Amino acid sequence: MNISANLSPASIDAIASHIKSPPSLETLLEQINSDFAVPVLAQCQKIANLDGVITPAEAKVIDSINKKLNCDLAVIK
Repeated sequence: MNISANLSPASIDAIASHIKSPPSLETLLEQINSDFAVPVLAQCQKIANLDGVITPAEAKVIDSINKKLNCDLAVIK
């Protein structure tokens, strides 16, 4: 099965360079421009659901992002 998150090569490189010591979720969320809050949350949900299952850990991260960015999940779904 070929599962793709449609990430750019630059995104893949950024992930690879931080894979051993990633910044905290809180640090990353502080850097997000509010104009991109909904697209960020939508992409996170898409990635979490690539295998057809959103685990409790993935749900917790999505919930944290939602709370921090004040997104309306109903709009995204």
